[in-house]
Amino acid sequence: MAPRWIEVLASGPENKKDGAAEILIDAGSPGLLEPDPQEVRKTFPEQGTACLKAYLPSSLEDRIEGLKDRLKRLGWRAHTCACRDLDWREEWKKYIRPVRIKDRNVKGSLLVRPPWLKAEDRACDTVIEIEPGMAFGTGEHPTTGMCLRAILVLVRGGGGIEEMLDLGTGSGVLAVAASRLGVKRVLATDTDPVALKAARANVRRNRAKVRVTGTPVERIKKSFQLVAANLTSEELKRLAPHLSKRVRPRGFLILSGILKEEASGVKDTYRSYGFKTFRTYRSGDWVSMVFTKAAGSVKPRPAGGASHHQGVPPP
Repeated sequence: MAPRWIEVLASGPENKKDGAAEILIDAGSPGLLEPDPQEVRKTFPEQGTACLKAYLPSSLEDRIEGLKDRLKRLGWRAHTCACRDLDWREEWKKYIRPVRIKDRNVKGSLLVRPPWLKAEDRACDTVIEIEPGMAFGTGEHPTTGMCLRAILVLVRGGGGIEEMLDLGTGSGVLAVAASRLGVKRVLATDTDPVALKAARANVRRNRAKVRVTGTPVERIKKSFQLVAANLTSEELKRLAPHLSKRVRPRGFLILSGILKEEASGVKDTYRSYGFKTFRTYRSGDWVSMVFTKAAGSVKPRPAGGASHHQGVPPP
């Protein structure tokens, strides 16, 4: 039987990955797979290189050259090969692994695992099961992992966090983790119907106390002790006026999805709304930042280093 799919292995600069992903989806791939970062480094040792795997039906073979040309303009390249029947549900499962989250400043740890892998969890006091489907967020990506670590520290470190907003929830992993770690009221929001479906399923799977909604942040009126947003730098800067209103005075804001060369711009934007740097996490080319909001002020304040705040341990 003739091959039914064309596998496309694309690689290029990490900071152009979102653009490459859009090109691959536009070409007709029903989804994307992101290989294990360690395997990517073995194949593409150049620093800052990302890799995406896509599959096109063989009937779309005539789009390959155009696809390669569009990727080339982004500084990306693509290699293709034919493959036979592909079961998407089983294929993407190969790339999902259990993730353990811990921090030396707090007791306890978190294990995020897919439901089909029963990883050893005796060393972790909080275990959640996340099936992402086609939604972003399993804990494996550095941007998600750093958010989870920040949530673990803030909640378990005595920050008194009882309410949280998870903006752009994706699979719901941050919201579910926060609920299971002890946050009493969690609101998760996303504008993508696929993400909302995945998040609701994962909330039910983990019996988490999370309300999932498609309401955009611009229309949310309530404020929270903790807000987390794992988006792109441009989206984070665009949403700064709205996010600043959603964080209570003396509350915390976790921002992730930031490339290291874009971190200073994001930091300056949020400083102008009265936020102060509390902690910064780094992993490869990615940066996540935790801010605190000054009480009764929205004027720019000098960004300082991490400090003792609300009982949360210093870094």
